[in-house]
Amino acid sequence: MFPNPTASPARFSEHNDCSPVPVFAPEHTVRRKQLLHQFIPPDGGDKRLRLLLTAPAGFGKTVLASQLAANLGNRCIWLAVAGDDSEPRLLLGSLFHAVQTVLAHCGSRPLVWEELSSAPLARPQGESTVALLAGAITDAGPDERFTLVLEDLHHLDQAPVSRLIIERLWDAFPPWIDLILTSRSATPATYLQCTPETGGHLTEDELRLTEPETATLAEMLLGYPVEPETRQAIFTQSGGIPAITAATIVLHRLGGHDRAPLPAGVDLDTCY
Repeated sequence: MFPNPTASPARFSEHNDCSPVPVFAPEHTVRRKQLLHQFIPPDGGDKRLRLLLTAPAGFGKTVLASQLAANLGNRCIWLAVAGDDSEPRLLLGSLFHAVQTVLAHCGSRPLVWEELSSAPLARPQGESTVALLAGAITDAGPDERFTLVLEDLHHLDQAPVSRLIIERLWDAFPPWIDLILTSRSATPATYLQCTPETGGHLTEDELRLTEPETATLAEMLLGYPVEPETRQAIFTQSGGIPAITAATIVLHRLGGHDRAPLPAGVDLDTCY
């Protein structure tokens, strides 16, 4: 039997508050136009977005998630999953607090925490408990869509009940909630069973920068057009990994190729 503590929603603002959407300086990151158009068609549409991004650190998952959220144009709540969320009641409370925040902004009927805080989470009752959360969200039914981003799901890899919560939300969240998940491990892809029908899944191969994107980032960071051979060298050395690409470009400037300072305002910490 898994632990089943009770708690009030107030404690979750201290445990794992909802973070604002990360903002990256546009001149320091590449806009992933191809991926954005793949999942958010220019003509819009009513199809909900379900997307899982899995790759090690440095592959630009957070940057892409923030670009997707901005392109969707919905109210967005961003929740960074922490190690404590392996305790299912804390994860459920964090999700409750996140969704409640959005519903409050939408003027929708608030969710009732008391039912959820006392509901069982061990299998198989856990599925009905998560369905209770999804059902309460559906009943609240805001007049507008919103986007929920859950970052760092790898913290739940060894927590079967918390994984069950994510799995059921992937399936049961109403269509007016767009859902973007990120993880440094590929484990969520096994229990979410991503298919073209249920939601998209991008791995490190799809998240690598293309050579043209590498050239764009190099020109942004260096402040001048990049010769084809330099572009190819940077692309080859970095393997298209966004964070390594940014570091390689800076090292190119500092390593004797160009000893001029970086363009004003460029900080490697803001580049992926």
